[in-house]
Amino acid sequence: MEPNITTQPIQQSQVETPVPQPIPEVPSKPGKSKFLLITLAFIILILVGASGYYIGSRKVTKQEIVAKPTVIPTTTPTTVPTSTVTSSLTPTQSTTIVPTTGLTANWKTYTNQKQKYSIKYPQDWFNLENFGAPDNYKYFSNKNTGSAMEMGPDGIFLTIKVGIIPAYYEKILSSGPGLLPIQGTETITKLSDLVIDGVKASKYIAETATGAQTEYSYNVGYAIIKNDTLYTIEFLTFGKSIADKNMQIYDEMAKSFKFIN
Repeated sequence: MEPNITTQPIQQSQVETPVPQPIPEVPSKPGKSKFLLITLAFIILILVGASGYYIGSRKVTKQEIVAKPTVIPTTTPTTVPTSTVTSSLTPTQSTTIVPTTGLTANWKTYTNQKQKYSIKYPQDWFNLENFGAPDNYKYFSNKNTGSAMEMGPDGIFLTIKVGIIPAYYEKILSSGPGLLPIQGTETITKLSDLVIDGVKASKYIAETATGAQTEYSYNVGYAIIKNDTLYTIEFLTFGKSIADKNMQIYDEMAKSFKFIN
């Protein structure tokens, strides 16, 4: 006989399985997302603009190359005559070099055989008479006049004198440039020393003293002493301005003075 075994239901212990809890979402900051979107959009715009500029510049360069072909200039040598100078700015015009002949080239020459000298004077000047003066005086003028008083305000009256040597001319030749202490109706200023036909000479100015009555108000002179004889070449005018205007003519006439045998 089998024992009566009462079977008790075994109660299973209820094991609770943990349910995973959802991870709470951290809300994103709206300002940061907006900044990232703007930055990304700005980068995209830069890339698009750079691509467009590159493509456009390539097209322009290509068009310029096609529209402007390279031209290699060719030069043709030009033969210029030795007597002609051609301007590089105006090749169709030329300037011929004419040698200078000098201011005195067409001047007249006066020769005084008795006083042993010669001198050149401008072609439009006048070889005047002596008007009763001794033959050691000689007169020229740019006016056909009978005296210095009649030649007008723009006249020049040249006197060449050969003779003895007054003391004040010795001072002119021996002194340095500057005002000379010479008594008389004129104030004499030595300008410079020079050489005329191989002989030492001096250039000076003689101005009429205030109140003096004379027909010569402003004189430019050249004094030369040779063989104990004084030669003076004096240009007489009524003002300094006329003398200054014609100083080159004075100098050229004085340089043309020659001693003859």
